[in-house]
Order: sequence, then C-alpha cells, then structure tokens
Amino acid sequence: MADVKPGEGTYAVTAAVAVVRLLDGSERYVYRNGRFDAAGADAASVAHLESVGLVRKEPVPVEGAETTETPKDPEKSEAPEDPKPATRSRTTK
Repeated sequence: MADVKPGEGTYAVTAAVAVVRLLDGSERYVYRNGRFDAAGADAASVAHLESVGLVRKEPVPVEGAETTETPKDPEKSEAPEDPKPATRSRTTK
C-alpha cells in the first residue's frame, strides 16, 4: 500500500459511496464515479478507503505528453452519407 499524504492526488470512488474523513474532522459522502482531492482529506482515511477497494487513485496527467489517440477530422461526418435517400410513396385508390 502506497503512503498517502494530504494534497497528493485525486481519487475516484469505485463503490456505491465512500465516506471521506476531512482534515477538519467532518465527513463527506462521495458517490460512485465522484472524485475528491486528497488535499482536504485525512491521509489515514484515504489509505483505508483505497485498501478496501472503495476508491482508486487517478493518474496524474502529464503536460505536453503525446497521446496515441488520432485526432478526428471535424469536417468529416461520423456516419457514411447515403447517396440515395430512402423515400416512401403512398398510393391511394
């Protein structure tokens, strides 16, 4: 288990809810997919939540790092264009 110190990183909640103890002694409920900054949280509380699998540390984005994702061309449409649009004709008797 990594040492967790206040102010180190952002954490995401993986469980339905996690109760994070803050530095001032109060508690904060953070729900699934919610995020919190460890700067305002009690280090022991964050370490416990991580050890039981309720939260996970978010990766730190590196500025200026290259991505492997190819940028999408904004001028091209996602769906192929249908050369002949479907038409419906109605005949009445």
